[in-house]
Amino acid sequence: MNKNILNHEKSGLSLDKRKAGLLSLWMFCLIMPVCGLIAGSFFDWSIDEALFNPKTQWAILFGYIGPLPVYINLLTSVWLLIDGFYGKSHKNTQTTRMVLWKNIWRILGMSAVILTIDLTQFELNHSHFAPMVWITFFLSLLGAMICHKAFRSFSPVEKIQAAFFIVLTSCIGMILVSMIKHIWQRPRFIALEQLNPSAGKADYSAFKNWWQISRTPLPPALEALKIKDPDLFYSFVSGHTCSASMSFAMLIVILHNSKAWKHRCQLTALCLFWTMATGLSRMILGKHFLSDISGGMIVGLVSMMILFHLLYSESFNSWLRRQKIFQ
Repeated sequence: MNKNILNHEKSGLSLDKRKAGLLSLWMFCLIMPVCGLIAGSFFDWSIDEALFNPKTQWAILFGYIGPLPVYINLLTSVWLLIDGFYGKSHKNTQTTRMVLWKNIWRILGMSAVILTIDLTQFELNHSHFAPMVWITFFLSLLGAMICHKAFRSFSPVEKIQAAFFIVLTSCIGMILVSMIKHIWQRPRFIALEQLNPSAGKADYSAFKNWWQISRTPLPPALEALKIKDPDLFYSFVSGHTCSASMSFAMLIVILHNSKAWKHRCQLTALCLFWTMATGLSRMILGKHFLSDISGGMIVGLVSMMILFHLLYSESFNSWLRRQKIFQ
C-alpha cells in the first residue's frame, strides 16, 4: 500500500472521501463569485459609486499585501522542490557538493521571488525596492515558513507533486488574468472618474459591462486617457483577487495530504476572508467592479481545480513515482 493512502487512513478519512470533500469545498467557494458575477451584471456601477473612497488606508494596504498568497506559494514551492530532490531519498548519500547545491538553489529561488515581488509592486506604481516591497517579502517569507511546516510529513514524491501544483496554479492563473485583461480592456472606475472631475462624479456614459469587450474605437476622451495610462483599461478581471484566491491552492494541497482536515472550516474561512477583503479593497479604491473581482476569483478557482484533477490523477502519481530520482 503506498504511503499516500496510509497517511489518509491514519487521519481517519479515506482518499475518495477526502477528494469528494475537496470537491464540495471547491463548489461552495465557487458559488460566491458566480453570484457576484451575476449581481455585478446589474449593480456594478451603483456598488462602486457607493463604495468609492480612494483614501481608505486599509484598502491601500491591501494594494500591497493582497497578492501575498502568490508570493507565499512561489517561496513554498521552491522549498518543496528542493526538499523533494534533496530529501529522504538522499539522506545517506548527501555530499558537501550536494549540500552546497541545495543552498545555492534556495538562494536563487528566494532571489527570484524577491524580484517577482519587486516587479509586481513596480507595476502598481511603487518604486523599486521601496520599504513596502521588503515588508511584503518578509511577510511572504513568514507565511511560507508556516506553510512549509505543514509539509514535513510528506514524502519526496508528495512534496514535488505539491510544488508542481502550487506553482503551476499560481503562474497559469496570473497568465490567464493578463490575457483576459488585454482582450477585454474594460475601463476602471477611476478612469471614468477622471473623465468628469469638475462634477466630482464618474462619467457613466463611458461605463462598460463585464461582457462587453472593448474592440470598438473609443471616444476621444477615453482614447487620450488610454494613451496616457493603459493600466486604467485593465479592469476585468482583478489580478489582485485572483492572486488572493491562490491561498486556496495551498489549502487544497494541505487538506489533501495531511491531518489538517479537521481544521478545514477555519482554514477555509481564513482564505475566504483574505480573498474577499482583497476584492473589497479593490472596489473601494475604484480599481475594479464587483464583476471584476468575481471573475478574478473564478479564474483562480477553476484553474486550480483543473490542475488538481490532472496532477493528482493516478496516472501522474504513477509516472512521478517511476522516476529514477525516487528509486
